[in-house]
Order: sequence, then C-alpha cells, then structure tokens
Amino acid sequence: MDNEKCLVLIRLYGAKDFLWNSKSPLYHNKTVREDAWNEISSLMNSNCAQTLYYLQIWTIYSFIMSADLSWMIIRNSNAFLSKKTNIKKPFSKEPMNLTNLASKRYNGLVHDNSIGVESAPNNQGFTVITKKRKLANKPGKSLVKVNFTSGPRRSLFKLRKYLLGNSYRKDLIQASLRRASAILESQKRAALTLKKLGKSKKSDA
Repeated sequence: MDNEKCLVLIRLYGAKDFLWNSKSPLYHNKTVREDAWNEISSLMNSNCAQTLYYLQIWTIYSFIMSADLSWMIIRNSNAFLSKKTNIKKPFSKEPMNLTNLASKRYNGLVHDNSIGVESAPNNQGFTVITKKRKLANKPGKSLVKVNFTSGPRRSLFKLRKYLLGNSYRKDLIQASLRRASAILESQKRAALTLKKLGKSKKSDA
C-alpha cells in the first residue's frame, strides 16, 4: 500500500470512532463494525475478506509509527509553524526542535528519538530531554530529563558523552551541543548584565 492510499485509509478509519474508541457505545457491536469494514473496503476498491481489513489496519499502525508519513501529514499545516514573508523555509516552535526550523530531521513530533535542550531551572546550566522509545505511545511518561550544571566546558563534554553512550541519534549531537552552548552563553550575558546593573545602582547610591 502506497502512502496516498494509506492516508485515505487512515481518514476513513479515523472517521468511524467506534472501530478504535473503546468508550464508544458501538465499539462492541460486531454487526456495526463489520458493516463499517465492508464500507471502508468498498471505498478502497477492495474485495478482500475481513482478514485483509485487519491487515490494512496493521499497515496503518506501522505507517503511523513512520516518521516519513507523519511528516507528510503535518509539514504544511500544524499549530507550531511560523511562516513569514520573504523567508523560504518556515520556522517551527514545537518542543524538542533543536534548530526551530520546519524540517523532518529536527522535528520534535514525528520522531520517537528526538532530543530537546532547554535552560535548566534558575538559569543554572541546561536540561537535556530525550524520549523512551518503549513508551512512545505514552507521551506523558516517555520523556527523560537530565540536568547539566557542571560549568560550560565540562557540561558540554558530559552532554556529548551522554548522547554517544546511550546510542542516541548521532545526527543531532552537533545541533544539541550548539543549542546548549547558546543557552550557556545567554546565561553568561544575563549574569553580566545583572552584575553591571548592581554596580550602577551602588554607584548611584
């Protein structure tokens, strides 16, 4: 099944919530469910038996887990896109996007092994966020946060060692280091600004 047919099948399947929503009153109604499968089969121009329908749904699950198909669905329309005039490539504000660019490689939604780097609490160091692949279907429990507060040079060294040691995505290591460096630099500038403001207040007094 190609991606286009799979998208059609996903829409047809998603429109009939009693096929997948266990809280639906019709979820346990076999007659209604069989009629729905027959309708989907006719719309898909398929004359196969019900076994094939279940195989098609299995195909849906495998495609849903595919980052390629997920990216095809959301790349041009999602709530995190930030399109601006005179800029060819739009920005994206979703969590765990290391560059804030709208691209499949850096997207934090479609991959089950994305990496996020954000400022640590109290602006002391940075926090690295990764995902547990086994809990990809439970977003609330899948995130793992690790704080790095050992100073700029040592923290960056530990970050690289942490990502390599856990066999995480090597294509995101440099982007993670750059984002962590930018966060540390911004914290350093903020601290210097506060220090200067403190000195100016003392001199005025």
